[in-house]
Amino acid sequence: MLLFKNKSLRQMALVLVLLVFSSSLMAANITIKANNEPLKSVLEKITQQTGYEFAYSNAINPNTLKVSVEANNQDSDAFFKEFFNKYGITYKIVGKTVSLTMQDKVAEQPQQKSLQPNQKVKISGVVLDEHGAPLPGVYVSVLGTKRGTSTDIDGGYELECTVGEKLKYSYVGFKDKEMTIGKSLNPFRNVVMVEDAIALESAVIIGYGNTQKIKDITGAISHVGSKEIQQAAMGSSITSVLQGKAAGVNVQIQSASPTSPVSLLSGEIFTIK
Repeated sequence: MLLFKNKSLRQMALVLVLLVFSSSLMAANITIKANNEPLKSVLEKITQQTGYEFAYSNAINPNTLKVSVEANNQDSDAFFKEFFNKYGITYKIVGKTVSLTMQDKVAEQPQQKSLQPNQKVKISGVVLDEHGAPLPGVYVSVLGTKRGTSTDIDGGYELECTVGEKLKYSYVGFKDKEMTIGKSLNPFRNVVMVEDAIALESAVIIGYGNTQKIKDITGAISHVGSKEIQQAAMGSSITSVLQGKAAGVNVQIQSASPTSPVSLLSGEIFTIK
């Protein structure tokens, strides 16, 4: 065994050992198989094998972006280049961190041909706000038809369409967005909606199931604000707060039981249980 009597030599040897260990860790090959799994799940498996940590830009939602990949003892550099390019992602390695961003323009995959006019297609993607957060409940409709769907809790949606049709994305507090289906479906994979503060302030949800702008409503509107609610007695229910505060609304408790239903009378009777 080689012994280092000189302190400086021992320190240099220790640094050399650490560098060799770090290099072997970063050069670890990747073996993985995934079919339509979230990107986050796939990258967590890669982290366990290589030690790399991943950072995402706002344009990438690792929970909703589904990917498929298969590799057997593949060099990490070659794997990253092939895998991320497939999904239009640019990567940059700094130390043990891999930073991921979406390419400015996602190239068509070789096997994907340009869409033809009137071709039937299935559009799938995710709707995000300007900060990259998913928007659940966005209504996606095909203009001129009765076809439409709403995004799920992760902002995802699917819709059967025809090339040439126009989709409209609608969400309270955001500006409507319209997009025409052309030769590529790439623009529909990540749809970003812009917040509309003015529209949000002027919107009101009315009792019979619609959302309208205040200026478009012909009936009377009663408003009970946060100030009135804060001034209510401790333990008051929302229904008792409305009593005497909303014009034309009468609150009736059907019995003295704490679980008794409460009726709101305002032209028609609504029961809250």
